[in-house]
Amino acid sequence: FVDRLVGLEASMPTELTTAEVQVSGATLSEDYSIFGAVVWRDPPKGALSDEHQAAVSGPYMDYSNERVAVIWPWDIEVLDEGKFHFNLDLAEADSHGPGLLYLQIFVKSSGAEIPRE
Repeated sequence: FVDRLVGLEASMPTELTTAEVQVSGATLSEDYSIFGAVVWRDPPKGALSDEHQAAVSGPYMDYSNERVAVIWPWDIEVLDEGKFHFNLDLAEADSHGPGLLYLQIFVKSSGAEIPRE
């Protein structure tokens, strides 16, 4: 949904050099508001065997099952015009060593119903 429902600031890192990351962006429609986020971790990718490629050629999960961070609605600062800001503490992800991290942001219509306290 990035670029359709949510836009992230251009300054967002694509490679991490610290375990603390500030996430800033905005919903692209006033009909939606951000209500949470999850960071998933995959181990470093290596060469895939033919058997492995055949095993994952069909439907697959979008994210791994290794959740390393959760952001709750009350941890998100919602500003004017759909803008939002929150901090990610990736110390747990860092403790697992190298890997790929995926940020999944959840949005919901009726933003007034999202608990912020």
